[in-house]
Amino acid sequence: MQTTIKLSVSGLSPLVRAYLTTALWSSVDDYGEPFDRHYSLSDFSQAALARAIACVGNFERENSQTIEDAIATGEVVRGPDFNEWERAGHDLWLTRNGHGAGFWDGDWPKPYADVLTMNARNLGEVELYVSKTGEVEMA
Repeated sequence: MQTTIKLSVSGLSPLVRAYLTTALWSSVDDYGEPFDRHYSLSDFSQAALARAIACVGNFERENSQTIEDAIATGEVVRGPDFNEWERAGHDLWLTRNGHGAGFWDGDWPKPYADVLTMNARNLGEVELYVSKTGEVEMA
């Protein structure tokens, strides 16, 4: 018998939490409304949470040294509500989806910004949508 583990929003790493929070405020629904106006982290489906955890986890593993080296310069711009690692989750969503901000916009020092930008863009774009069950999904 296979046991199913239910993913919890409270158990998300700060990087994944920042990634999904950014996804909500930077995405709009079919009516042009920002997702974060009507949805929160708890509205993501189990599949979307699993996908985000896997994607962000892989990105973090593959880029942790680059992120650490960039942070060590003291030049990574922190946000009012997040630290440098959360900034990485925030900029990962923005960069991979071609928004007007991200790793490349000056908040990360070069050459680290270039490496992180290339690796984020290589992930390809992903969009949010609401399923028939009312959960937030990723496509």
